[in-house]
Amino acid sequence: MVHSVKCKSMYFHDVVRGVKRFEVRYNDRNYQVGDLLVLCELDFNGRLTGCTHTVEIIYILDNCSYLRDNYVVLGIKDII
Repeated sequence: MVHSVKCKSMYFHDVVRGVKRFEVRYNDRNYQVGDLLVLCELDFNGRLTGCTHTVEIIYILDNCSYLRDNYVVLGIKDII
């Protein structure tokens, strides 16, 4: 499954640079390990820039002891 999601510019660039290897997301899409996320960059005014970056979900933390209800932390890696 491929999910297109919006990503604020400061976080988008950290993912692209390889220093941010996770995404915190509301799980309204039933994310699964192996799914792809197409991150669509939002500028500081909330407008799409047209830049995208695709990553693969490699891990899902779904634990209500650590997270708000229906939120997940997605471990991600670049697509080679």
